[in-house]
Amino acid sequence: MRGGTVGMVAVIVAGFCSVCWCQEESRSATVRIRILNCLGGDLGRAKVAAFRSFQSERDFAQRFRGDSAVGIPFGMYHLRAYTTGFRSADRDVPVFQSEVWVVMELVLGMEGMPERYRLSGAVRNSEPSGEEVWLRLAGLYSGVLMDAKANYAGDFTMAGIPTGSYILATIQGKRVLDTRPVQVPTTGPLEIDLQPGK
Repeated sequence: MRGGTVGMVAVIVAGFCSVCWCQEESRSATVRIRILNCLGGDLGRAKVAAFRSFQSERDFAQRFRGDSAVGIPFGMYHLRAYTTGFRSADRDVPVFQSEVWVVMELVLGMEGMPERYRLSGAVRNSEPSGEEVWLRLAGLYSGVLMDAKANYAGDFTMAGIPTGSYILATIQGKRVLDTRPVQVPTTGPLEIDLQPGK
């Protein structure tokens, strides 16, 4: 009799767990997305590129109408969202309650735009003529042209440079003191030594 009782309890427990699992699977939520810029300003309606379930690999992006979707099953999801003029952003989203809000910050820029880099370095042993030292960066295969002034110690920085091949000229007054090819991104700061023989 005891064996039969134990068997019945096991069947009841298994059945109860199965019911709980099915109920959990059948529960769904409304997911709403709000996108902001770096100052916290509302960017309006989000465009959802992906809302993929970790469990089933199914993508629910097509469920979104505007910035919200209904009937999203409970679970973990990977979200990718964007809007015009801003790069897409990714977020892992837990969906385990009836209403889920996702707030994302997007960075200004277009998908597919080239990455931008910084070029820094130092000019050493320039003549103490009192004239300022300038650096001019010119693209070999692009129309990029950028100028930067070296400070009193000879240090300089340029920012927002696309990947590519360039010529960097060092100029003091009306004289070109140095020219050299530069590949961006660089492996580190540049050292431009104007000492004769260098």
